[in-house]
Amino acid sequence: MSSTYVSMEPSSVDNRDVFHNMPPQMTYVQFVPGCVDSIKENGVIEAHPHVGEAASRPYIPLLRGINETPGPGDPVLLCTFGHVDYYIGPINPDNNPNYNRDKFYEPPVDATTTHEQLGLDNDFPLNTGLARMGKRLNVKLDGESKPTHGDVLFEGRHANSIRIGSRSGSPHIIFSNQRGLSNKSESVLDGGLVALLNKGSIEDHFGAYYGEDPENRIFGYRLGSDDREEPNRTMSQLIATSLGDENITETIYGYSRDQLFQSSDRLVFNAKKEHMFLSANRNVNIGAGEHLTLSSNNKILFGASNIYLGKEESSQGLVLGENLRTVVEEMLDILISTVGNLNGAPVPLLENPVMGAASPIGIKLNELKGKLKKDAPLDFVSTKHFLEHNTE
Repeated sequence: MSSTYVSMEPSSVDNRDVFHNMPPQMTYVQFVPGCVDSIKENGVIEAHPHVGEAASRPYIPLLRGINETPGPGDPVLLCTFGHVDYYIGPINPDNNPNYNRDKFYEPPVDATTTHEQLGLDNDFPLNTGLARMGKRLNVKLDGESKPTHGDVLFEGRHANSIRIGSRSGSPHIIFSNQRGLSNKSESVLDGGLVALLNKGSIEDHFGAYYGEDPENRIFGYRLGSDDREEPNRTMSQLIATSLGDENITETIYGYSRDQLFQSSDRLVFNAKKEHMFLSANRNVNIGAGEHLTLSSNNKILFGASNIYLGKEESSQGLVLGENLRTVVEEMLDILISTVGNLNGAPVPLLENPVMGAASPIGIKLNELKGKLKKDAPLDFVSTKHFLEHNTE
């Protein structure tokens, strides 16, 4: 037997129909176990079957759009029909997502390393301790009864996965990368996590629980801006104050309807050529544990009925530069034009009555008035930062 298809011998039983026609000859496609010797480009492998012919030859993926390219030493199934050699696999005799040993492989007598004993390339990142993913009971989402069916799972070799599943009929899709090796499900401790949830809060799906090992507790998530040893101005505190929300924890962490959750050590959103739109029907909240930086090569516009810097309850209004300029100029004009009385005659207070010239204080006030002009070298009103008029 080999990986080619075979035809059945003609049956000795007369199976002709009422018109005395023999039925079509039955043909079977036969898969045989094999082992990968090397990998080529575009998903092509070199492999040899374990039965029949033993020569290694190229095989292409059986399926057009879905393929997991195996590595050297991986067990696969081989078949040939239509004069084309196909493979499917790697297959799963050890039920391990990282690597499965070819049961037909006999290591050389001088094999010393684990890779040599398993027939693996020395550079293969072997991790036989990686747990197969599952679906644990979640009382908050499932109730007391066990789930009636499993999820569709795509597991990579190195603790990365895609889950298309549900909880009590409520669907979710979860992308996970760098999962804990012993964890059978995703958690907020994963290196990267993206979850599209329909029912249940983020805490319900990824909250604190005990895994298989009671000593290995997996904790729930907290906003990165608030997860500081000595938080000073946390985003949750600011939101609670500005919105008058006494139950801000429930607002942030307890939302249990359709939502998209993303978590990783670092997030980068980049629009290479066009715009980026960040929009919400209600509030947009941005928090930073250290610094918040906004930069633009042109303008930064804030459009709001009120803008507060710091705490709202202890705030004061900002000064409008041009209005202040007008007020100060008027005050100086009043001082400069003020007159007194000398022997019954009016005398400008800022003029030296003996010399008939401006007094030193008069000179200073006129210099100060000159500094208030818009074209003055030291204009105190910014030409780069602007405030909206109160009447607009």
